[in-house]
Amino acid sequence: MTRVKFRYGQAVAWPIQEMELLKKYLGVVWILLGVYVGYDRITDSLTKIGSPQLEDRVFGWVVLLVLTPIVVGGLILFGKYALDGEYDS
Repeated sequence: MTRVKFRYGQAVAWPIQEMELLKKYLGVVWILLGVYVGYDRITDSLTKIGSPQLEDRVFGWVVLLVLTPIVVGGLILFGKYALDGEYDS
């Protein structure tokens, strides 16, 4: 079974197996991106928390305790679902 992709007026057939494999590779990319974003946000938040200005400290705590778990959890969960084949057609 193949999918048809239209590009510049021509139909290009993509085998489904290749698309499913691409989804799995992108799942790994999403997981690695989640780990990187988590590391980056934690280190930046800790820098902001150590700042002498109050608004920087408050922003650092909000990012560390609220936004980072949501963003990292979403990216890693999205990648896990892609690896498990939840987005297969």
